[in-house]
Amino acid sequence: MSLKAFHFVFIVVAILLSAGCAWFGISSYRQSDEVASLIFGVAFGIVALALTGYGVWFFRKSKRIIV
Repeated sequence: MSLKAFHFVFIVVAILLSAGCAWFGISSYRQSDEVASLIFGVAFGIVALALTGYGVWFFRKSKRIIV
């Protein structure tokens, strides 16, 4: 597996983990009404969106890189 492919897989795994943490935080907030859980969920949702943007940018940039 090339370094480019590994990086892309790593970004996808990080997005999935961040989205899972966001879901966990928001569902925990619905059950307990703790503000910390909501902050946790929203923060990881933002991280998942940022990683998605980075993944799109990296994928477009990596098309120009010949490996």
